[in-house]
Amino acid sequence: MNAQLLVIHERAERAINDLQTVRDMVRAMITSGEKLKTIGDLTIRIPEAVCTYHGVTMEQLRGKHRVRAISQPRQIVAYLLREMTNLSWEDIGRIIRRDHSTAINCKQAVENEIIRNPAFAVDVKQIKRIIETGDQENGRAPGEEQER
Repeated sequence: MNAQLLVIHERAERAINDLQTVRDMVRAMITSGEKLKTIGDLTIRIPEAVCTYHGVTMEQLRGKHRVRAISQPRQIVAYLLREMTNLSWEDIGRIIRRDHSTAINCKQAVENEIIRNPAFAVDVKQIKRIIETGDQENGRAPGEEQER
C-alpha cells in the first residue's frame, strides 16, 4: 500500500512540475509578444537536439542519473537554454527537473569546460547550429566521431 502511494505521489509531482513548466512558458509567451513561438519552440528543440547528439533519452536527461554521460548533456541543455532564451533560472530548472541553483551551476560548468576543452567547445557549437538550423543530419561533419 505504501509503495502504491509513493508511486501515485511521484506521478502527481511530475504532472505538477510539467504543468508549472507549461504555465511558465505560456506566461513568457504572452509577455514577450513575437518571441512567443521562439521560446516555446526552443524549450523543446534544445533538449531534443542535445539528447540526439549525445545519444541519451529525455527521461535520462530529466532523471536522477549523475553519471557524466548523462549529467554533461543536462548541463549543456541548461547552458543553451540560458544562452538562447530569456528564461529565468527557475524555468530552466523546471525543464531539466532540477532547482534553479543547479541550473546556474550547470551553466558555469559548461563555460569552464568550453575554456578547458576545445573539443567540447566544438560539440556545443555544433549542437547550437543544429538547434538554429533544425538540421540534425549535418550538425556533425560526415564520419566525425564524437569524443568522450
